[in-house]
Amino acid sequence: MVGVAAGKMASETINLTSVNGFTNTVSFGCTADPGVSCSVSPWVTLNGGGSGSTTMTVAADPFAANRTYNLQITAFAQTGMMIHTVGVQAAVTGSVAGSQSFALSNSNDINFGAGATSGNTSTITVTPIGGFTGPVTLSCSVTGPTGATSPATCSLPASVTLSGAAPQTETLTVNSTSTTTVGTYTVTVTGSSGAIQPTTVVSVAIGPSDFSLGNGGNLTFKAGDVLNNQTLIMVDSADGFSGTVNLTCAVTTSIQNPNDPPTCSLSPASVNITPTLFPGVMLTVNTTASTTSQNRPSLLLWSSASGTALALVLIAGLPRRKRNWMAMLGLLALLVSVANLGCGGGGGSSGSGGGSGGGTTSPGTTTGNYTVTVTGTSGQLTRTTSVTVTVD
Repeated sequence: MVGVAAGKMASETINLTSVNGFTNTVSFGCTADPGVSCSVSPWVTLNGGGSGSTTMTVAADPFAANRTYNLQITAFAQTGMMIHTVGVQAAVTGSVAGSQSFALSNSNDINFGAGATSGNTSTITVTPIGGFTGPVTLSCSVTGPTGATSPATCSLPASVTLSGAAPQTETLTVNSTSTTTVGTYTVTVTGSSGAIQPTTVVSVAIGPSDFSLGNGGNLTFKAGDVLNNQTLIMVDSADGFSGTVNLTCAVTTSIQNPNDPPTCSLSPASVNITPTLFPGVMLTVNTTASTTSQNRPSLLLWSSASGTALALVLIAGLPRRKRNWMAMLGLLALLVSVANLGCGGGGGSSGSGGGSGGGTTSPGTTTGNYTVTVTGTSGQLTRTTSVTVTVD
C-alpha cells in the first residue's frame, strides 16, 4: 500500500529477481484507477540469478476522493514480450472532495493543420469516484504562442450528468482558421461541481495546412494528335487546407533546339478547394504535325484560242444591229491571238497557264521526351507535379 496526499506524489521501490537464469532488460508500464496516475522507471537489466530494483511514482489528483485506488505494474522483456504483472494499492487522503468525487481524462492529444475541420477533437471522459452523482459543468481554455494570429479556440458541451457508476463522455473540439499561427497550444478542460474541480490537459499541435498536386499519368502520342494529349491534374487538400490554388505549366526538354516544341495549357487555371471539395484540372499538351505544301500558280488568263472562241460565241448571240461593230472587235481579238501564237507565248491546249511549282516541308514537333511541370501556388505555399510527354 502506497499512501499519497491529494494533489501530491509518493514513491515506492519495486524489487525484481531473475528466475531460472532469466537474463534481459526489463521495461515497465503502469495503469491506475481514475483519480490517480502512476509510472515506473528506470528500466532494469537482470542477469541470470541476479536482482535489481526500480521506482514506482504515484500522483493523486488534487480533487481525488479519499479512498483506496488500484494500480497494476506490468514488466516487459526487451523483446516486447510481457513477462510479469503485479498489483499495488494507493490510499489517497486529505482531499477537499471527501469520499466522493469524479475524474477527468482525455483520449488523445491533437495534431492538425491550421483551418482543419477534421482531426481536431479529443474525447473527454468524466468518471464518478466513490459513488458520486449529479451534474458536472464543463469548460475549457486555450493558451498558445505569444502574439498568435487568430489563435485556436475550444468548445465542448456545457455539462454532463453522472447518475451511476458508468462514466460519461463528451467531445472537445479545437477550432482554428487558415491564418492561425502554427505552434503548440494547451487546452485545459475543467469539470466543476461545487468545490470539486478536476482538470485534464490536451496538448494541441497546429501545423500549416497544405495542398498537394498529382496527375493522371504520363502521355505518349504522335505529333499533332489532339485525342491523346490530355491528362488530369488533381489538387487535393491536406491537413484541412481551404483556399484558392493558382496553376501554371511549363515545358522543358533535353533535346537541343527542338522544332515546334510542345506547348501546354490548364483548364481551369485556378481552383477553390476544401477538405471535401477538390475539383480536377485538365492539362492539354499541344504539338505540331509535319506538313508538306506545293506551289501552284493561279490561273489568271485563258489561252488566246479559247479567248477567240469565247469572243465569237458572244458575237453570235448579239442582235444584228450590234453585230457590225462587235464583229470588228472580234476581228481585233483574233488578230491579237494570232500574233501571240506567232511569238510563241501560247500555252498548251489545256490552257493551264503553266505547270505546278516545287513544295516546302515543315517537320512539325521534334520527336522525343519532354517534361511538363505543373505548379500550384496559394499564398506562400508552392507545390508541383510533373508529366513526361513522349512525342512519337
